[in-house]
Amino acid sequence: MFKGLLISMLVQLSPSDRREAAPPPFLDPPPVLQVPVSSLSVPITLDLTALPALVEQEVPSSINAMGAWTMVDNGRVGIKYKASRSPFSLFVEENSLKARAQIEYEATGCIRSKIPFLGIDVCSPVASCGIHEPRRQAYVAGAAVLDWSPDWHLTSKTFFQTGFPNRCRVTFLNHDMTPHIDRALSRYLTRAAENLDAKVKEATTMRSHAEKLWQAASSPIALQPSTWLQLSPKEIQVAPLRGNGLSVTTAVELVFQPLITLGPRPEALSAPLPPLKVGTSGKGVHITLEAKLAFEEATRIIGATLPRKITFKGMETEIRKVEVSGNKGHALLKVSVHIASGLPEPTDVTLTLNGKPRYDSQTGMLSFDELDYLAESQETIVKHLDPFIHTALRSELQQQSSWQVGRQVDAYRQALDSALRDLKLSEGITLRGQIKGLRPLGIVMAEDAFVVVVEAYGEVEALLALPFSRNE
Repeated sequence: MFKGLLISMLVQLSPSDRREAAPPPFLDPPPVLQVPVSSLSVPITLDLTALPALVEQEVPSSINAMGAWTMVDNGRVGIKYKASRSPFSLFVEENSLKARAQIEYEATGCIRSKIPFLGIDVCSPVASCGIHEPRRQAYVAGAAVLDWSPDWHLTSKTFFQTGFPNRCRVTFLNHDMTPHIDRALSRYLTRAAENLDAKVKEATTMRSHAEKLWQAASSPIALQPSTWLQLSPKEIQVAPLRGNGLSVTTAVELVFQPLITLGPRPEALSAPLPPLKVGTSGKGVHITLEAKLAFEEATRIIGATLPRKITFKGMETEIRKVEVSGNKGHALLKVSVHIASGLPEPTDVTLTLNGKPRYDSQTGMLSFDELDYLAESQETIVKHLDPFIHTALRSELQQQSSWQVGRQVDAYRQALDSALRDLKLSEGITLRGQIKGLRPLGIVMAEDAFVVVVEAYGEVEALLALPFSRNE
């Protein structure tokens, strides 16, 4: 993960040759670790079984205009009619609500005339359809396209149309009585469409529930004492609508960037609910777990495990002090070595070794790869130290430079997995999920620690209590 590593070593002769140590050279800065965004889904089924009753109420099952004649065609022709319909069949296909009903009707017509000498207008029946024969057939078909509005309502735009495949034309009168029946039906259908659209919007407002989920996700969640899960929501959206029968399925999806933090309870986020978006991000949770190894603790551990005295080819050395630190993504070992014999006189040197931190997810060990050093003064090294000693000392330090940090990661995973089994965000909102695995992302340097970054991945969904829906 780290590229272009330059190895450096500082050698300080004590006391006569001590000089200000130059900082070790580095090439590339440490990488930026990218963690995928997470998303959780609240499956929602909107129940539309109340809509057929609304349509039935708005559109009468029968129309009877068989009383007085209705004069048309400039008063020349009179008509009477009656029609009845079957119950509406309503169903949802994808994002459209559809309705259909069959109509049967009959009509009769008269022609206006005057009775001679009396001056009285009369309208005598002269033709009919659907009487003394099978009633004429027609149909009503309606459709409402369902969509989301920016203010978090489900909206519909309903329209009805009628069809008369077998029209009622009276040839003798040169008149088609079908449009009169159509106009009578259309008055009721127009009102039904308006009321249906209003009812859909009224019954399916989602804003308050989206705000509840957003606010709950903006507050820190206690996993265990002094351990907090911050979901850090980024956006919220609704999935495209899918219908079947008299129900519409959708989902409220929260996109977030979770993080586990230690210490006091973090402040809750205060970002307002963003505008509604329609889309889908899939399912999955990706949570960053961080296992920290403080430089001070690493120094203590390695100082306790390293041999104090080492003899190389007759040169007795004593490792008196080891300091562990990091800089720009690289690990540094500053080792104080006392050379007791093998030189004309006892000598103290300070070696700075530069290495590449590596985390082994199988063993849970943090160690240094490519550990090496250079002399501050090549002339001094050649004069006082055998190259074999360089290699042997470096090898010894390489073997001892390892620390167990995997247990921290496992403890966080277990706590997170246990919490996600049934985690109450707030009243009416519960998270349920499972951590399925860990994926190492890399190592970054804090000011005072190595930080092993691991991605915990799995699935999670939220259960949200809604008064007008069924949660799946």
